[in-house]
Amino acid sequence: MMVKLLKRKVITKKNFNAIGLKPGFTLLEVMIGLALTALVAGAVFQAGVVYSRKIAEGRFPQIARALAWKRIVELESMPVTMGKSSGDFGSDFPIFSYQQEITRGEVRNYRFDGLYKVNLKIFWRSDYVNDFLETETFIVEYPEKWQ
Repeated sequence: MMVKLLKRKVITKKNFNAIGLKPGFTLLEVMIGLALTALVAGAVFQAGVVYSRKIAEGRFPQIARALAWKRIVELESMPVTMGKSSGDFGSDFPIFSYQQEITRGEVRNYRFDGLYKVNLKIFWRSDYVNDFLETETFIVEYPEKWQ
């Protein structure tokens, strides 16, 4: 019985094309590569969108604090009118509005003449975030004899 030994051909650069193999990628490999690239690109794009929204959301409270300060200064500069009121900040800040309530101020259940408690809420509404900032402070209206 004779055993025939098969010779294996070693594939080298020299005989690569000679045995019928061609260099390059198959269509399936290219499609898988494109699909993976598209997934990674989509994830990176989505992360950029989320990041830019977070930056915008971080700016809104800063602007709201500045607008609250502005409104309190306005209240201090005019005669105090108790009650609830609301409004907006005009075309400069179109997504911001406010609600305020002014009541007599109390400290340890003792009312002082000319002391008022101001509860101020600043709201902002945009396409992807609706939130508010609330602050409470006191303002003083001094009697005319002290001025």
